[in-house]
Amino acid sequence: MGILCVGRTAFSQPAFEVATVKLVDTRNGVTDAGVSVYPGGRLVIHALPLKALIVAAYDVGYWQVSGGEDWIAKDIYDVQGQTFGAVGYLQLAAYQVRDRR
Repeated sequence: MGILCVGRTAFSQPAFEVATVKLVDTRNGVTDAGVSVYPGGRLVIHALPLKALIVAAYDVGYWQVSGGEDWIAKDIYDVQGQTFGAVGYLQLAAYQVRDRR
């Protein structure tokens, strides 16, 4: 089963030198889900499902991502990334989940 996502890109996305993606153990509960951007190009995403990551990456509505297995909306992940060199906070912050227009 495929996943369909139609989006737009206003400017080029930063590339990451290194990134880790880990499945979160939810047996003890999860708190403080969200995205943090740090100086020097470090990005930390905590406790978000793959579908939410796709929505943020492509700047589309949740309803615009269709298909895929059930786990893309249920299983949650921690993601950490470091860009090549220093990337401005505003450039990375632009990829955080935004209010829908």
